[in-house]
Amino acid sequence: MAKKREIPLTLNLCDIGSQLLRFGKIALLQQKYEPSDYLVGSYFCDNYFIKETKNLIYEPVREGNKVKCVLPIPSQSNLDDFRNTVCELKKEYKDHISAFVVNDIGTLDTISKDTDNIILGRLFHKPIRDPRYSETITDKKYTPDIEVLRLIDKYKVSGIELESIYDDISCPELSCDIHIHQNYCYMSCTRSCYYASASQPTEHKFRPNNPCDLSCERNIHRVKLQTGQEVFMLGKGLCFKTSPNPFAGEDHLKSIIYTPVDELLGGNV
Repeated sequence: MAKKREIPLTLNLCDIGSQLLRFGKIALLQQKYEPSDYLVGSYFCDNYFIKETKNLIYEPVREGNKVKCVLPIPSQSNLDDFRNTVCELKKEYKDHISAFVVNDIGTLDTISKDTDNIILGRLFHKPIRDPRYSETITDKKYTPDIEVLRLIDKYKVSGIELESIYDDISCPELSCDIHIHQNYCYMSCTRSCYYASASQPTEHKFRPNNPCDLSCERNIHRVKLQTGQEVFMLGKGLCFKTSPNPFAGEDHLKSIIYTPVDELLGGNV
């Protein structure tokens, strides 16, 4: 019997890494999972990305580890600060950032001008991702749409990120690697931030891109659905827990991405 291939594990510090740092858990997670690399930055919020990425990147880099830098979709109001932060990260950590994970076409086009290793992030893909619908996580084969294939070819993309909602990721038309988020699936992203609105007077609540004090990095809000499932609010992103299942097409898989929400909530590291 052929030996099962060991798939590298990537530890996802995006959007919750500040809490992990505050509780001193990153070193413990490193010991427990022995990740091959790390995701730093943010999928869901440019405020978080601008304010926290340098703090997040320091911990793994100081031990000589490589990181992938995740870039959220920038808002117009933060665009200049977003671009400046990316430039500073490139300059300061050019020997430590192994790839940039992008989540919108504008950022992809801009960063491709001077970056070789680019991954299309989880926000690029738009299948049904809602635990209330059975078709979200049953009998699904990944089929990239024509636009994704065009972007991969045009920008020489090295990989794509997918959620663990597929039974089959064998995809002969795909010319790049696949990275799968194993335990928490992205459901949707809110335009206005629940945490940023909490301290605002009524007339200023729930406005897109409110200035904030990063209350999200001190809280994880749970929402109970009518079906009994729970959705977790990681900053502006809504995610739900999934269980890793065997699937076909594992030869396409470059890494498994693990998001340590359970360890943060339950304290079990």
